[in-house]
Order: sequence, then structure tokens, then C-alpha cells
Amino acid sequence: GPGRFTGAMGPAFTNLQSAEQMAARGEDPSAAYQSAISGFQNALDRNPGDIGARRGLVRSQSGLCGFEGISGRATEACILKAKVAALEGLKTTPDDPALLHLLGNIETSLATLPSLASADRAKHFTEAARYYDRAGKGGYVFSRYALGMLHLSLGNYGEAAKHDITITISNFEALRALQGGLLRQRRTRLRRGLRSADTRRHSESTIPEFHIKIDTGMHRQGFYPND
Repeated sequence: GPGRFTGAMGPAFTNLQSAEQMAARGEDPSAAYQSAISGFQNALDRNPGDIGARRGLVRSQSGLCGFEGISGRATEACILKAKVAALEGLKTTPDDPALLHLLGNIETSLATLPSLASADRAKHFTEAARYYDRAGKGGYVFSRYALGMLHLSLGNYGEAAKHDITITISNFEALRALQGGLLRQRRTRLRRGLRSADTRRHSESTIPEFHIKIDTGMHRQGFYPND
């Protein structure tokens, strides 16, 4: 099928897998990523509508940028290159969940660039949520999880709860953050004129699942029993 890495794309996919494995081990995967990018681009030159090659190209370019971010060499231009490649694929397959999920990842990467103004950061987070939502509705389970985690990172606990996110509370800072998020939700409900009982029921329905992590002496980095 068009989404499989077969024939001429086989070596490109092998290079992509090798690059991801090297990155996971902390090794420099740049050369393998570049080889994968060249292979997938060659496949697209032969058949611009090949969705498998398009996914591979975006995944390889995103992986290269991600590694460069870890090693301090990430640039906005690198991430934007991956975005352009993904948007080009959406011209022919606008509802492809894999490309939409990758775009969500790309927008999240753009939002976390240290040089961005807060308004631009918010814009990219909004775009990431939009792409994850579209991919999740297309059956991409990972996108529903990613969307929940994105809302959680932004302190939108009510939205995170809608995506079956369970959070771990292992220190007082996390506990205060959860409490603060819930208090903000309650104040919002009150400002909207909800009765106290309705406010309580609504707040309870938007609390994400969570558990308290206790340090049992096995270095699990949770609360100590005397806490």
C-alpha cells in the first residue's frame, strides 16, 4: 500500500529506524537522518503523491530537528522545513492522521523555542491542539493522548481530563499546581453564575485522574511517609 516502506524506500526506512535507535542511545544520528531524508525525497521526486514517503520525510526531518534540539543546535528554520514538508502532504491527503499528528508535534516544538514571544508561543500551542484533535478524530490514538498531555502542560486540567489523562503527583510543587488549576476552574464556574452545587458537580467532572506517589525507600522520588 502507499503507506508502507517497500521497494526503493526500504533503505530510507532502515536509515530512519537506525537514526531513531541511535538517538535513543544518545549517539549522533545526524548522518542516518540525512540519508533517510535523501531517500524519502528521491521517492517523492518519482511519485509526489506517495503518502508513505511523505510521512517518512516528515518523520526524518522532525527527528533531525529534535536531536539538534537536544544537543543545542535546533533552529526555527530546521523545524519549519519539517512543517513545510508535512503541509505539502496535506494538500493531497488533508485528513491523514499520521501527518496531522506529526504537525502537532512540530507546532509543539515551535512553541517551545526559547526565542519566541509569549503570543507566538500561544499561537503554536493552539495549532498543535488543533492538529492533535483532528488526528485523534481520525482514529490516531496517540494524538488523543498527546492532546491531553498538551492541555496538562498548559494547566488546562479540565481539558486534560476529557482525554483520559492520569497524572502522578510526586512532590508539593505538583500538588500545588493541581490545586491551583482546580481553584481557577471553580472561580470560572462561579463567575459564570452557576449555583454552588452545580459548580461542585461540574468541577468534579473535570478533575483529571491522579494518584499520589509515595517513596517507599526504593528511590522512586515520591512523597516520604512523614510528608
